[in-house]
Formats: sequence, structure tokens, C-alpha cells
Amino acid sequence: MKFTYYIIVIPVIALLIWLLYGVETSEEGISFAPYPQDCFNPQIVLILCVAVGYVIGKLNSWFNYLPLRRDLRQQKKANKALNLEQQKLNNTVNGLKQDIAGLQEKVQSNPTVAVISEKKGIKAFFSKIMPAFGSKKGN
Repeated sequence: MKFTYYIIVIPVIALLIWLLYGVETSEEGISFAPYPQDCFNPQIVLILCVAVGYVIGKLNSWFNYLPLRRDLRQQKKANKALNLEQQKLNNTVNGLKQDIAGLQEKVQSNPTVAVISEKKGIKAFFSKIMPAFGSKKGN
């Protein structure tokens, strides 16, 4: 991160120092030392410096937010996967609720079957538990 910052900033600072020491002022305007015949208008130089500074600032902020944007992309992918999983679970739950509703309607239409199966379930439950307590027949 800082590496890209220095790659951009160091050449810009060197250019600005070179311009500061290479610029000669005269009554006609600012002239650059390597090309003494060319004159620069100070307003244009100032506008260009501000524009270059703006662009460098935008590039710097873009490079600094690279990790944040990467994390946001990963978070979006994870959220999408979780949403798909939640939809699947909701569909499963809705199917189970419909099955329960269908079974409840069956029981309400034929209540004797429910009572018989309930008694069988209770008898089977107690028959499994009773041998664990032991029998009292030998006493």
C-alpha cells in the first residue's frame, strides 16, 4: 500500500523540486531554465498543479481502499451463499409444515386411528422401561 504511494509521490516531488529550481521569473512571466525561450503563464501552472494534485489524491485514495473493497466483495459472496442456504432451509421448513398439516387433517378425519396408535406407543414405551427397573416376582 505504502509502496504504491511512494511510487507516485517521490517522482512528483522530484518534478516539483526540479521545476522550482529550474524556473526563472521575468517581467513577461515564468520561464523554465532548460527552455529559456518558453514562458509559462503562472495561472496555468497553478491550475495544472492543482489538477495533478487532485488526480494524485484520487489515485492514492483508490489504492488505499483496495483491501476494503476486496473484503466487501468477499462479504457479498458470503452473504449471497448464506441467502441461498436460508432459502433452501425455508423451503424445507415449509414442506415439513405442509406435511404436518396434512397429517393433522388425517388425524382429525379419523380420530380412532390416532388413539389406537397412541396407546400402542405408550405400551411400547413402558414395555421398554420396565425391564430396566427389574421385576418384583421373586420377592
